[in-house]
Amino acid sequence: RISVSRVETLIRDPYAIYARRILGLRRLDPLDTEIGPAERGSVIHKILEEFVRAHPLQLTLDDLAALREIGRRHFDTLLSRPGVRAFWKPRFDDISDWFLNWDLQIRRLGTVPAGLEVAGTREFMAPAGPFMLRAIADRIDRTACGGLAIYDYKTGGNPTAAQIKAGFAPQLPLEAAIAQAGGFAGIGPAEVAKLAFLR
Repeated sequence: RISVSRVETLIRDPYAIYARRILGLRRLDPLDTEIGPAERGSVIHKILEEFVRAHPLQLTLDDLAALREIGRRHFDTLLSRPGVRAFWKPRFDDISDWFLNWDLQIRRLGTVPAGLEVAGTREFMAPAGPFMLRAIADRIDRTACGGLAIYDYKTGGNPTAAQIKAGFAPQLPLEAAIAQAGGFAGIGPAEVAKLAFLR
């Protein structure tokens, strides 16, 4: 049993999986650090999830205020940290403007959100027996044609085209395999029309 995000680690560094899953080793966080990429990504994911859940149908440019208010509430818990106050909150205001315009465009084409932070699984038969692949998709939309679009929010860098082609960034294709088999909760099996990283 492994998550799609860990398959990339398995491909690149199998010993890291062994060290964590078998030996139970974990890196300790440094004391008194600023917000890190994982924390920042988690906050951004929560903001976007809350906004899209609250606005499941058509959007307007006026919804930008609601998105920024949700962002302000989430960032308020971290504003005691100078780096967040000085850099990430204003940067989120820029991100929110871009995100709303992107979301407006795809919804005008008849796309609607079908799942947010939705869990899924797919079992494969492997030489040693059943192998369970699991994932949490950031966002799955239903397109106007009935297909699915799967999006992964990235607060760090996107994989390069060469890395994706070589199989070193398998997360979205594996999520597509789960979706096509109907493995995501509440979303029936369908062809996957689009896979995209949203940086």
